[in-house]
Amino acid sequence: MESLEIYRNDVIHRRATGSNSRSQPRSRGGSRGKARAYSESSRRNFCKFLNNIGPLKFMLTITYPETFPDDVNIIKKDLKSILNKIRKQGAEYLWVIEFQRRGAPHFHILLDRPVPTDSLAKLWSRRTAAPSTAVHLSPVQSWIGIRRYFTSPRKWCQQHLPPSWQEDLGRWWGHSRGLKAEPVKTIKGDTPENRDRVLTLARTARRIDRHRRARQRRDPGIFSRSTYGTGPAILQYAERLADESETSPAAEDNTIGDELDKH
Repeated sequence: MESLEIYRNDVIHRRATGSNSRSQPRSRGGSRGKARAYSESSRRNFCKFLNNIGPLKFMLTITYPETFPDDVNIIKKDLKSILNKIRKQGAEYLWVIEFQRRGAPHFHILLDRPVPTDSLAKLWSRRTAAPSTAVHLSPVQSWIGIRRYFTSPRKWCQQHLPPSWQEDLGRWWGHSRGLKAEPVKTIKGDTPENRDRVLTLARTARRIDRHRRARQRRDPGIFSRSTYGTGPAILQYAERLADESETSPAAEDNTIGDELDKH
């Protein structure tokens, strides 16, 4: 069954089962292999998630001291201890690993609320002998700026990855269970009329996207997939189509053109 999922910023068109479409979810069978690099697939999934959750208001940055472990398992245990502490505070979070020029990993943790840094600094110091300044909490000044930084196609977080860690670093990013990127609206093509509506909206989403890409080529990294930023426009257009039960083809084309001019 055809369906259209409208997210905060993205639109995903899922075709009927059996059709040849890149929008179809892939099979989840089999075991997951080792994560050997920050792959393009991982970056796309991260971008889609980040672009379609609500703005997170704080960022916690945690840095290793001059001496840092070269064992991936120790690094992940250090991160897990911090995340466990954050979960006990009731905060939702999104974490990412970044490697500094000196080869040391450090963590960016985006939060929906502030958490006390004193206890985190003590825990981090106990595990790594780092000073209290190694744990820094700051408010997010620009959510758009955060998205642009973390979704850059330059694969920023593997620029200085030590060669000895490229075999199996594991996950490069993750989030708490309560933090979800869910569609604002899902339109199902369960009837011929609804299917035509889904197809019309999907075509419009692609046209709006092409129009926007032509104007924003200087910021290609902010797109999670081909329909980034199209969600709000398509949501308005979907509501308009629902109100207009009888629309002639010519009027529909004009409406799409007006939508492109607005967005």
